[in-house]
Amino acid sequence: MSTEIITALLGLLGVVVGAIPTYLFMRQKNLAEIEKLKAETDKIKAEAEKIRADFQSDKKLSSDTKISILFVAANPIDTTRLRLDEEVRGIKESIRKSSQGNIFELEQVWSVRWDDLRSHLLRHTPDILHISGHGHKEGIVLEDDGGHAHLISADVLNNLLILFSDKIRLVIINTMYSEGMCKALSQNIDFVIGITGAVPDKQASIFSAAFYEALADNKDIKSALDFAKASFDDKEFSEQGIYQLYSLRDMSEKHFLGKAKQKVSS
Repeated sequence: MSTEIITALLGLLGVVVGAIPTYLFMRQKNLAEIEKLKAETDKIKAEAEKIRADFQSDKKLSSDTKISILFVAANPIDTTRLRLDEEVRGIKESIRKSSQGNIFELEQVWSVRWDDLRSHLLRHTPDILHISGHGHKEGIVLEDDGGHAHLISADVLNNLLILFSDKIRLVIINTMYSEGMCKALSQNIDFVIGITGAVPDKQASIFSAAFYEALADNKDIKSALDFAKASFDDKEFSEQGIYQLYSLRDMSEKHFLGKAKQKVSS
């Protein structure tokens, strides 16, 4: 092998040997960058997982602490016109402005037929069922397919609500002469509020607004009822019909709103 070739090979070998530290440095640098990128990726994944877990936790807490109200309204075309829209508007405003109003969810259903009531109970499974409209001693008045009055007897209503007694804590029947059916319902529902006698339309609206204002301001059911009854500005109102509370076996109200209110307050 000639001297020139050997010299060239040695020169090439020198270049290669000289490049090794640079190669190793770059490789180490790339590995370090890869490790750093992997660490940042793992951190992002961990933060995303925490956000997801927190969201699921908040969602579950929200579901656990919400108290649902199903407002059922019927005013058939062949009955006296009632201001049911005014009543529900008062309820919404009372809940909105109260200290614990954020734990209440209000669902409204209108022109309700018997089939509608059954479906809405299944869909919403409320904690509070509020029925407003016309009533008789025999039962409540809903609508038929043509929008005309359709009487639902107290026994029929009771047989339906028994099926939801594990969820429904309070039933309010804001119709005249609902005392008898409320007594029957209270054999299976924790708390039931009804009317002995008849009340004017305006009084029914005042009662609802005041009752939910007190209930959403951390009052118990009995205190909220007393507050609502004291809210009538005309003595003649309260003497026409009296709102009464009926309780299942005189049970303690600690089984009703306390759990939700305690979670929200903590």
